Amino acid sequence: MILKSERIIKVPIEHEHVCLAARLSAESGIHIWDFLCIVPIIDYIDIAYTIDPHFQHKVFKKLGIKMENPLGKWLTI
Repeated sequence: MILKSERIIKVPIEHEHVCLAARLSAESGIHIWDFLCIVPIIDYIDIAYTIDPHFQHKVFKKLGIKMENPLGKWLTI
C-alpha cells in the first residue's frame, strides 16, 4: 500500500547513489545500507531523524544533512 500511495514520495536509487554509498562505506567502515538510506534523498531533506550512532560519523556531516536524534540517546539496533 505504501508503494501505491500518492502521498508517499518514492525516490529511486540510481547507479550514482550506489557508487557514492560504496565509496563512503569504504572510507568510513560503515555499512553501505546506512548510506543508501541517506544518499538518494540528499536533495529532498534538510534533517534526518535517527537513533543510530553511525549517523554521527563525520562522513555524514560532509553530506550536508543535519542528523537529529528524537530520543536524545543513540542506540544500535
